[in-house]
Amino acid sequence: MKLANLFQKFDELRNSIVEVADAYKVAPVSKNNGHKLGCSENGSPVFFIECSDAPNVANIHLRIIDVLFNQKCNLSVNNKLIADKKYCMVIMKDSEDDLIKYFLDVIALILEQLPKQPTTRQLAIELAKITRLFTNIPTISAETIQGLWAEMLLIEQSSNPDYLIKSWHISPMDKYDFNDGSDKIEVKSTTKQIRSHLFAIEQLNPNTRSQLIIASIQMTKTGAGCSLFDLEEKIINKIKDRDSAIRLKEVIVSTIGTHLSEISSICYDYMQSVDSLKFYDYKDIPSISLDCIPQGVSNVHFSVDFSNVIDVERSSMNGLLHGSL
Repeated sequence: MKLANLFQKFDELRNSIVEVADAYKVAPVSKNNGHKLGCSENGSPVFFIECSDAPNVANIHLRIIDVLFNQKCNLSVNNKLIADKKYCMVIMKDSEDDLIKYFLDVIALILEQLPKQPTTRQLAIELAKITRLFTNIPTISAETIQGLWAEMLLIEQSSNPDYLIKSWHISPMDKYDFNDGSDKIEVKSTTKQIRSHLFAIEQLNPNTRSQLIIASIQMTKTGAGCSLFDLEEKIINKIKDRDSAIRLKEVIVSTIGTHLSEISSICYDYMQSVDSLKFYDYKDIPSISLDCIPQGVSNVHFSVDFSNVIDVERSSMNGLLHGSL
């Protein structure tokens, strides 16, 4: 599954000369709808989205994005003025290319989910997701990037990436990386020669009816390897559901925020990581029982050396989540 290359369309608009006065020069987003993509005076993208109704809706003004409902606009396609209509304008206020590419992809995915002419309410609900993504800008660390890359590698290597994405954590602070309400998967990664991982005590003490698998990956940072966005493209080409693509981008953006240009240059050895991927039943991993922790003691963490822990084969795993690996 591949997204249309909207950035190329936008770049052509950005570098073209406006020949129709007082009109946005635009290009069709898709042959399947009447939505348009244009360029603002400061070189940022603007979507013009056709809705089937025009109720009064409050506009949205954020640091990076403006959403203006029911705006009468003059648009020019191929230097010809087209009939003026009312559109919902989604305006990005940042001119950084990596962020623009991401913004274009996310909006395109949203539009593909909607009817050809959505109601304003339908559009507003979907755009609320976008505004949340581009409003919260988390701080990032090397550990955060490494952890996200490892989780995405597991998705990319799985037999059912759509189901893993559906079960992916909502917050990086969640106890487990993948949880379908029945079983769990926790992904651990290391750049050390020895396969050793740090655990919170709660992570190796799941509820009794759940099956927990630990996925372990050994990673090496490289100058010219596989970046987060390379992995994202591999996953996009494997998944079948557009909702999965949106969910994938939601987790990426909510984890790394707008630090896209910084992260695009961080790469890891893809084949080494694939070859090192192993799975372990939590019951086989040395651990500390919760019963051994004195009352009042919290935030207990410990490292485990996996050198003598026997891994399990994917074919031996049961359940929908583990069967998707």
